[in-house]
Amino acid sequence: MPSDLSNVQTLMMWPWTQTKNNGDWLTMMREAQEVVTARMPTLWKAFFFPFEADYTEIGLMWSEKTKAFDQSSSAMESAGRSVEHAAEKQQGVMAKARGGGTVTFGDMLEMYQRNLAAMTALAALPTAVLKPISTKVSANAKRLGQK
Repeated sequence: MPSDLSNVQTLMMWPWTQTKNNGDWLTMMREAQEVVTARMPTLWKAFFFPFEADYTEIGLMWSEKTKAFDQSSSAMESAGRSVEHAAEKQQGVMAKARGGGTVTFGDMLEMYQRNLAAMTALAALPTAVLKPISTKVSANAKRLGQK
């Protein structure tokens, strides 16, 4: 688990990270268009001449996409778990206070740390979601550009 200082630094850098992420999205979209354009002849050939098609390339289309989207969804799941843990801690502290219990400094500190981790996970989510997909698209654009 990252330290509180690391989490605060991530949150402080969020505007710049998001600006870079926006540029990465645009690059990925351009490269995705190049990949689709490069793969269309393969798909057309498979449609009209199924016995002459390059099924290795078609298989790569499927396996690469599913792996990249799986990694992307894992990043979303991780951020969701972080938010869930923060909410559970808040609920526990509030229930303790509502029931007449003593809320200690340790309870408040742990709640703060979990909230900070959740905010950091959400701030880092766009980059974490984009990275596996963008990496595959860039690799495909380079590979297909060399054919």
